[in-house]
Amino acid sequence: KDLGLDFELVPVAPGTADMTPQMQRVVSNNKDGVVMVIGNDAFCIAAFNGLRTAGFEGDPTTIAQGITDATRTGVPADFLEGMSISSFSPLANAKDPSIKQFNAVLDKYGADVNRTGSYGIAMFSTPGAFAAASKGLKGEVTPESVTQAIKTMPWTVIPGTGGLHFRCNGKADPAQPAVCTSATNAAKLDKTGTPTKDTPVNDTPIPD
Repeated sequence: KDLGLDFELVPVAPGTADMTPQMQRVVSNNKDGVVMVIGNDAFCIAAFNGLRTAGFEGDPTTIAQGITDATRTGVPADFLEGMSISSFSPLANAKDPSIKQFNAVLDKYGADVNRTGSYGIAMFSTPGAFAAASKGLKGEVTPESVTQAIKTMPWTVIPGTGGLHFRCNGKADPAQPAVCTSATNAAKLDKTGTPTKDTPVNDTPIPD
């Protein structure tokens, strides 16, 4: 509201195969605006195709979990091309040091893991972040000592994210003290539905 933006939430039950009725509601209120679809690939496929059927002419956006090989097959390329996505990891950038590390770990321990989807990198980043956050732990390992180490950690890079940072002192998001970062990567999809250059967003130091 402070920025003069209107927001409308359109809930759709998971598993809905044809979202055309809900997307017609979106188009009737916001034909050439911005729509952000949040869900897995099956959910996003139905939403994107519903938007196409309803005549949406605006800017669709989504999260990394919504863009997979299934999405690239199930949604026409001309709808995906230029779409903005929010992603925690620059998976498409094989030259990124954090992705090189991810691939090196899989080469040794998990050659059968899907390297293009968001779930594999999430399972890499989550324990990696825990290890980084608890690095300062001292003395006996107890729930209290682990919690103390995490709450007093410095601003630290999250493994597998292309250099995004986190800090768990409760100040990353004052409204949600358990949140440790507000950072993400922003990218646009090319004509193959693949993210292009990732740009860090909101990756600013979290205050003491």
